[in-house]
Amino acid sequence: WSEGYVNNNVRSVTGVAQKAIEDTTSDLTADQRKALSDSYTVKSLTLQGYTAIKSEADFAAMDANGKYYLANDITVSTAYANEFTGVLNGNGKAITLNGVSLFNTFAGTFTNADITASTSVIATMNGGLVDGLTVYYTYSDAAVNAIAATSKRIARVENCIVYTDNSKTTFVAEV
Repeated sequence: WSEGYVNNNVRSVTGVAQKAIEDTTSDLTADQRKALSDSYTVKSLTLQGYTAIKSEADFAAMDANGKYYLANDITVSTAYANEFTGVLNGNGKAITLNGVSLFNTFAGTFTNADITASTSVIATMNGGLVDGLTVYYTYSDAAVNAIAATSKRIARVENCIVYTDNSKTTFVAEV
């Protein structure tokens, strides 16, 4: 993906959204339509060459080195069983973790998701890239590393935000 390609597609999707707003708001003034359009945010895209994940069952069935994107918000009650070395684009969707990590072992690329968790998102990082996650860590008295509990290799964690009310929460385990 080149930045220009993605930006052009976002502009195309935004243009389609603008047309839909104009068609369904014909009784509004031009200024009112513009204000509505300006507040519209494109939250997700379909990624060519990637497989859609629409449910926890789809998530559990992923090939460890495949390329995926979230098509829906999902809730996960069982961590991914294998070491994940593929690509998962969260596509701006929400993932709720029910007391489990999303991945037991991770060495792939995971980007662009909003996660609600009460434990580490990744149990063990074996390298890889985590980028653009927003983690809402729910309160616990225990100390926890919000993104990764342990790290066996150097991994990249970029552009992530962790919200918590637990002063014992840290971002990522040391290597």
